[in-house]
Amino acid sequence: MPTMQNLWLLVSLMLCFGKVMVAQVGASVQPEALYESGDAFARECSPADKQLGKSISSSDLESVVNCSLYLVGFVQAVQFENSAFTFVMTGQKHPLPFCLPAGVENAQMVRIVLKYIREHPAEAHEPTPKLVMFVLHQSYPCRK
Repeated sequence: MPTMQNLWLLVSLMLCFGKVMVAQVGASVQPEALYESGDAFARECSPADKQLGKSISSSDLESVVNCSLYLVGFVQAVQFENSAFTFVMTGQKHPLPFCLPAGVENAQMVRIVLKYIREHPAEAHEPTPKLVMFVLHQSYPCRK
């Protein structure tokens, strides 16, 4: 299916871009960025499990915001790629890999991805975009 191939191309490009950014930082040991693996996502995004507003530290709040923004960017990139592919390549509408219902909050998506990573530790080393795509596809399938 051409659309899914393009989505995986997008994920691959996101991974390559992330690797280039990390390589440019320098030779010092840097912590793994949240988009590099499920483990890194879980480390960075775990504060999302805390009740926001109830004595959450500023660093925890920053982590939750970073994770939410990452997922918002991911979802928008998938949606844009799908619409661009439809318009430029085929002129036909192609199904999205996931369909978020109205009212889904960013923090909810973060918690769903965290839950999957924690329940599937054997997959936690996988690239974050691959895991996010799978989790969103399973959690929010598109209805026909």
